[in-house]
Amino acid sequence: MKVAIIGLGLIGSSIARAVMRAETSAHILAVDASDDVLKQALEHDLCHATSNDIHDITEDFDFIILATPLSAIVKILPEAIDLSGPKTIVLDVGSVKSVVYNRLLEVRPEFNRFIPAHPMAGSHLAGPLHGRSDMFDSRKIILTPPETVDEDACRKTVEFFEMLGADVVSMAPDAHDEIMAYVSHLPHLLAFSYMKAGTEFKTDEGVDYIDFCAGGFYDFTRIAQSDPAMWVDIFEYNKGKILKSLKDVLRVVNDFVETIENSDSERVMQTINLAKNERQKLR
Repeated sequence: MKVAIIGLGLIGSSIARAVMRAETSAHILAVDASDDVLKQALEHDLCHATSNDIHDITEDFDFIILATPLSAIVKILPEAIDLSGPKTIVLDVGSVKSVVYNRLLEVRPEFNRFIPAHPMAGSHLAGPLHGRSDMFDSRKIILTPPETVDEDACRKTVEFFEMLGADVVSMAPDAHDEIMAYVSHLPHLLAFSYMKAGTEFKTDEGVDYIDFCAGGFYDFTRIAQSDPAMWVDIFEYNKGKILKSLKDVLRVVNDFVETIENSDSERVMQTINLAKNERQKLR
């Protein structure tokens, strides 16, 4: 198996590690604009060859995986397709799928071996040193294949991600983006906003509230450490659905605020118990 991974960040490097764990005979080419990243990839045995140039990918690769920020995926998708051979499968692993699907229709609508994918795994940490070979174990990977996708390419993609330890599901790009807005993108928006606000909270004497933060603050804001370049793109490419999700959550927040203002302790208790019980169902 020959795999070219473009972008050796957290997810790209985790794919490299997981492939080498599952398929010791695999050959991995790491492509990245950063010489430092490629040096780290070689030093930590994440690949067998490196390049700064996407054109070093040849037609005999089984998979070309785009693991860059979304703006770069949109830009390099046509080149990646043009470099692919007759049996090569092109994947992306970005967090918004409609924009990538629409880009395919715009530039190479006849190509039927491109399959958008989104691993439901990650970390607030970034870069190749933080990747893990078990990143995808028992985690969902969502595929949003076009209607005209080659069935053999789709089957091989499912097998590929199952080889990495993942549970593979499929859905439409628009449905994926709406779900992600609620369960991933909005939580990050709130964490970024709350962390920014936290730096502005002071007493009248100028004492920083943040100097006294503990578990709750740390838990709530952990994901505010996430990669800015990645999240700028996500907010841009899925802003409609993210803003819709924000309005829905603000409606619930405002209702809770009104309940507290009215000293309705019974309803406050009901809200907290509901949240607690639902959270405990999550693994």
